[in-house]
Amino acid sequence: MYNTPWQLFKSYELRALQRDALKEAGGEKWFVDTMTRSKAEWKGLDEALAYVWLCTWPQKNILF
Repeated sequence: MYNTPWQLFKSYELRALQRDALKEAGGEKWFVDTMTRSKAEWKGLDEALAYVWLCTWPQKNILF
């Protein structure tokens, strides 16, 4: 017996559903992280933070 509806889907199916919902809502860019036991990297988070930094920081990139 499944506790939640999300347990009916495999992880790749759930990712595809989320991506489709983002596209339908008008999302133009999305970032994905996958967890493994062998790597402690967050490439999707790094890309997202770099994207937000470029979108919100003035053109001259002057640090405090």
